[in-house]
Amino acid sequence: MYWLHYILRPVYRNAAQMRESTPLLLPQHGGDRGCRLTVLYVTIMALIGLLVFSSAFTVFLLFRATVRIPSSSNLNHFIKSTSPNDPRFERSDRSPITVHVLDASIGQPARGVPIELTLWDPIRSVWMPYQLNSTVLTNQDGRVNDLIVSLPEQGGLFKMTFRTEAYFKAVGVTQYFYPFVEVVFRIVDTTSHYHIPLLFSPFSYSTYRGS
Repeated sequence: MYWLHYILRPVYRNAAQMRESTPLLLPQHGGDRGCRLTVLYVTIMALIGLLVFSSAFTVFLLFRATVRIPSSSNLNHFIKSTSPNDPRFERSDRSPITVHVLDASIGQPARGVPIELTLWDPIRSVWMPYQLNSTVLTNQDGRVNDLIVSLPEQGGLFKMTFRTEAYFKAVGVTQYFYPFVEVVFRIVDTTSHYHIPLLFSPFSYSTYRGS
C-alpha cells in the first residue's frame, strides 16, 4: 500500500486547498483524516462518473449495432425486392395453380368443394396423383391458393376434378346433373401462373383460364 500512498501524496497536499475552494461540494473534515476522506470522496465520484459514461457508451454501441439505417441505394433495393409487384415475390407467395369455385345458383363462393389434381402418365397411359396429398377443399372464399408447390420442369397434361356431388349433398341440394366436373389442361410454360375459375350450378358449369 506504500506505492498508493506515494502516488496520492500530491493529492493529499492539495486536498485542503480543494476543500477551501469548493466548500459546498466536498465534505469538511479536519487534519490528515479530512484529506483522506476528501480524496476518497473525489475518487468515488470519479468512479461513478466513469461508470455512468461507460454504461451510456455501451448502450449507444448496442443501439447502433441493432438498428442499422441502410443507405439510399440499399433501401431502394430492399423496397424493390420485397414489393408485391416483384414477380419473384408473387411466385413464392402462392401456388403455380390456383382455383376459385363459385356457386351460380346462390351467387356465393362454393365452400368445401373437394378438388383433386392428377397428371397424365404417357408411359402407363393413366392419370396419376400429382402429389401425395392431391385432394384439397376450397376455403371460405371458394379458393385454393396452396394447391401445389411447383410444376414439373417439362410441364405436362393435368386434370382437375371438382367433386360437385359432395358439395351438393353438404348444402342440401338433391337434384343435380353433374356429380363431378373434370377440367383437362396442358401446361407448357412452367414459369407462368395458371388460375382456373369454375362457375357451376346443379345443371350447368363453365370454366376458363383466369389471371
